[in-house]
Order: sequence, then structure tokens, then C-alpha cells
Amino acid sequence: HSLRSVDVTNNTFWKRFITRLLGFIALTSLFIGGTALFLKKEIEGKIADAQGQGKENENGVVKRDKDGNVSFSDAMKVSSKNKRSNELVFCAHIENYFPNSDFPNPLYLTSYHYTKFDTLTETFERDSLMPFNDEFIPEIGTMPLFSSRTDSGVIKRANSFKLRNTIEVEVYNKLLGKNTFLAPSTSFFVQPITVDKNFQKEFKSAFRAKSYVSLLNSAYFIYNAPDPTILAFQEQRFRTLRNAKTNSVLDPNFVNYYTYFPSASNFKPVKKLADELSVGKSTTIDKVLSVRDHFLARNSLNEPIYKYTDNPGIPGLPSASKLNYFLFESKKGYCAYYSGATLLILRAMGIPSRIAVGFMSVDRSDKNKGWYWYYANQSHAWVEVYFPEYGWIDFDTTVGNEEAREAASTDGTPPSPPAKASFAIGGYVLANDTNKKLLKIQPLTFTYKDKIFQPNKEATQLDATKAAIIQDTLLLALKNINIGDTIIGVNYNPKWLGISENSYQGIINKIKTPLPMDEVYIHPKKDKETTIGKDENSKSFTWLRLLNIIGIVSGLLFTIFMLLPLIVRLWLYRKTKTDDTIAHFNAVQRYAQFNLHQMKLTNESQTILEQAQLLDKRFNLNYTSFYQQYMALKYQAPHQIKADSQYNFVNNFKQQLKTNISFGKRLKYYLNPITTIKFLFQNGK
Repeated sequence: HSLRSVDVTNNTFWKRFITRLLGFIALTSLFIGGTALFLKKEIEGKIADAQGQGKENENGVVKRDKDGNVSFSDAMKVSSKNKRSNELVFCAHIENYFPNSDFPNPLYLTSYHYTKFDTLTETFERDSLMPFNDEFIPEIGTMPLFSSRTDSGVIKRANSFKLRNTIEVEVYNKLLGKNTFLAPSTSFFVQPITVDKNFQKEFKSAFRAKSYVSLLNSAYFIYNAPDPTILAFQEQRFRTLRNAKTNSVLDPNFVNYYTYFPSASNFKPVKKLADELSVGKSTTIDKVLSVRDHFLARNSLNEPIYKYTDNPGIPGLPSASKLNYFLFESKKGYCAYYSGATLLILRAMGIPSRIAVGFMSVDRSDKNKGWYWYYANQSHAWVEVYFPEYGWIDFDTTVGNEEAREAASTDGTPPSPPAKASFAIGGYVLANDTNKKLLKIQPLTFTYKDKIFQPNKEATQLDATKAAIIQDTLLLALKNINIGDTIIGVNYNPKWLGISENSYQGIINKIKTPLPMDEVYIHPKKDKETTIGKDENSKSFTWLRLLNIIGIVSGLLFTIFMLLPLIVRLWLYRKTKTDDTIAHFNAVQRYAQFNLHQMKLTNESQTILEQAQLLDKRFNLNYTSFYQQYMALKYQAPHQIKADSQYNFVNNFKQQLKTNISFGKRLKYYLNPITTIKFLFQNGK
């Protein structure tokens, strides 16, 4: 038939047209929504690449809050640009030296680890479910001064006991986020400490940490200072690690998790490279060194093959692997590329490994040994390799990053270490007697010689006669302390350190109240914590956000569309619940016809009465009797209606269909919205 022969005024034509149009819209919405949701991460990456990754640290290992404070991202993506700055972030004292010398042995400061790999977006991610989780992540921003937190369980979970030693670290924070914690791996203790008053304008907070560190660990791996002490240490630790046991002694679940390697075809070249580098290497450390040597290799002109850059670019093909592009074509990248590629190569070799994120430590000072200054461009990612009994050892394979190893300016003067507190007590203020210089508080925390005691519920008096009253970096008067403020009182007098009591009340009785204070730190009750890590771009509109909205709306519309038969069925059934006889009969008849139509039990060539008689023989619905009463009512013969019989029909109708038609078939029929739409068009509203 030609187009002219189509009768567009015919109801059948419009019913078919609208039905097919609705079906097309539903399928299109499903396709768009499903595609957007399925490719969400890839679309996000492509949009970011198209925008040039121009925002500060947006896709690096660190992120910034609205005040410019530095913390670490939960995922690390290899991207086309890695913008960094040379601002001073913090300084630290690390009490670690090479054996039998005063030669500093710098240790990288770790925040946490990336152990999962998203093959679609080539993103390395944190995993809270990683086995043998040895991360120590205290929320130091919420801890009172001189309180402490210890988790010795991380030492057990690190599963290392050979050549280990406990070292102390002091971190003086200038731009770190409120709860950002850094220490050598494996850390297990933290204590917020005060900053000397002469340095409070530069450093806003400080903490002391303890770590259970391998004697074989060091920041020296790829780059080596031309010093005999370092070279001798390198060779000694490599000889030691060659004697480590094989992975056969480890928990298979541990090995399977930390050696996971993607099976996708685009990672086969990485596996081939790993196999080539492993040839002739029988020990884990020699395989690791083969990866190091691969990145340190030079060409025939004695030029380095692999180079460092913060602008590695992107492959020519949009779907190409950035890691493959780095490894086999451009051979230029920053720490995310080197650590990510190293991780995959090591795992392809069957070596348990993970990525650590934090700051690289560089020894630049001859005067203040053990002090290290950390700038924003020293934020870093590197690989940790597990050796049975020796534990996780740092190995950094990023080459040529000289800019991060050279300070942007001369490193400053280290802050004076704070006096060791004898005790610290925290609580909220109940009364402030400015004449007698007494504070009455409800104690909440009490720390004595790094040990935490639980205070009793009795109010305690503090003697603030000689105390410095401090809020942030400001020196205030006692009158500035208000009822309801939270305070921390600190005493530095060493004479109280000799108390041998092991209870809060016992120590308080020996010191005697009012407790003498040297410093009182105020946290006003009306102060609101600044939101840390808030994404200032979260309100901006992007194409990715639009695709997300389309996906969600499309998915919702499709769900409603597929559930339309069940929605209509429920709506029609609810309409039968009426005391009005005429309305009830009309609703029951419509409900019965809908269900029979939906399950394809109607026949347009037969009358409803004929259909009812056939269906009664097949399913025992009692539909014939009901229909006869319905017609009698419809044609003004209500005396033929049997009392209450109409109310029994619906329940019997539902039960007989349920008994005679299997659940699978009924589900199939009721997930057919097209049939429902046809019924609604044929029968009106």
C-alpha cells in the first residue's frame, strides 16, 4: 500500500502508532540511560581529558579544600596533566638513621594505599575490604591535645617481624587537611602536640607518631646519592631480601588479592614485558630490580629512555590504554604512571604489591639532621612490595623528578620541640572565676604520660593563675573563656611525671586540686568546624551530570513503563472495593476483562458471555454467573442479583487463575506493558 492509502483517521491506525511510539521512546530511554550509567567512569575521564585536566591537583594523588589545605584522593587516575605547586605543606622530624651512623635515612610518609584497579578507566582505588588491612588512619583533627590513640593490631596485620624497629616522627602542619595523617609505614600511635609559640604563625598544628618500620626501608631506591654509606646499605638490603621465603608460605587469599592482574586483552603487552623482565630472575627482589633497571635504561646515545613529565598527553585513539601508551610509546609520565605501571608489572610477575600515597622525603640539610621539609610538589605515589616475614617495603620507580627533590626555597628553621606534657585534661567549662583565676570543668579526657584515663563524673577545678590562654594562635585573657566552651588544660612540670598511680582519681589525688595549668586551649562552643574537602565544583553543570540525570530519569521511566500492567491491575482492583453496587459491578467487570486480556484469554470473535462459558469450563471462574448478574443490573433488572454474590467473585477469580496458570507465565504476561496500553486504548480510561 502507498502512503496515500493509509487512513489516518482510523482508530486502529492511531492505536498502533501510539503503541509503537511509546515502545520506541521506552527502548531509546533505556539505551541512553544504560549507556550513560555503564560508561559513566569512561565518559567522566574523556570529559576531563577534553578539558585538559587543568584544575589544580584534580586528578593527581592530592586534592584541595576551599581553604587550600591538602589531603589525599580515594582514587588515582592516570591523566593527561598533573598540575602541582611548590608551597610548603609541612615539615617533619624523622628519627631514623643508617645503622651505626648519624647519616639520615629518609622514609616516605604514607597516608594510605591503593589496592584495587578499575580496568575501564585505569584508576587505582582504595579498598576498605583489603585483607590484612594495616592502615592506621586516626581522625587527628577531632583528638584533644596530648590525648593519644594506639592500634597495635595494625602491626599484627602487617605480618612482619624480621628486622623491625619503632621510630618516632613529629609533623608540623601548615597546609595539611584537618584529619590528614602521615607517618612511615607501619604507624600505630598518634598524639596531637602543641606548636612552640615562636612558630605558631607558620604551623597551625602538630602531632607525634610512632611507626613499626623495617630496617630495610629507605627513600633511596631509584635515585642514589653518590655516597658510600647509601650504596653499601642498598647492596646489604638487597642481599638480605634475596634470602626471603617464597610466596608459598603466605595465605592464598592474601596472594590472590595482591597479585590480581586484569585479564583484558589490552593488558597482554604488560604481561609480556613482565615475562621478559623476569627471565633469569629467581628471587622477588631481583625481579623488582629488573623493573627498576627497565625504567633507568638508556639508549645508544646514553640518553634516558623513560623521562619524567607532568604533561604526558593522551594516546591518539580515545579508547587506547594510557598505561600502554606510557610503557610502549611515549615513555614519559609522572608518579601515577610509574607506580601504576610498576604495580601491574609486579603483579604480572606474581609479586604481592600495592600503591602507597603520601609524600617523598628528601634529605637536603647538613645542619638539621633528621628534619625534612615537604612541599606540595612532593606529594607522591610509589609501590610497596611484600616479602614474607619482612613485610611491606617501599620501592619508588619514578625517574627524573628532580624538581620535587630540590626545594623551591631554602628550607626553614625547624620548630623547637614542645616540652613534654606531664598531663592534659579536657572538658567543657562549668564556671569561670576570673578573680581567683579558677576554672571549673566537667572533665571528658585525661592523659598522663601518653596514657589515657577515663575521668569520673565529678567536676574538677583548674588553677589558671600562670596559664597562657590560647585560641588558635591568639593569646587571650582568662575572661575570654565562656561557660560551655570546651578547653584543654596542659601542665609541663616534670615533677608530676614520677607519680606511680594507675587510676585517674589516684593521679588527681597526688597532684591535688585545683590542678595547676601552664596552658589552656579554647574551643568556643559556637565555633563551627569548617567543611574540609568540600568540592567547590559540585554545583557546576557538566555534560556528565546531564548524562547522569538522563540515565536516572530514563531508568525510572523504563521501570514505571515495565511495571505499568501491575500498576493498572492494582488500581482496578482497588476500585472494586466500594459499597456502591453499580460502581462495584462495573469495576469488577473491568478488572476481570483486564486480567483476561493481559493473559491473552480473550477472543474478539466471541461475545463476552461465550468467552465466560468457555473460561468457566477451563478454569472454574464462575464468570458466567457474574456476567449474567452484571447484565441484569446494567439493563435495570436488579431483582435477579443474588445478595453478596458479587463480592465473592473477585477473590475466586484471582485464586483460580493463580491455581491454573503458573507463576512464570503470569509474570511473563504482567511484564508486557504493550498489551496493557492496547487494553486502555480499546476500553477508554
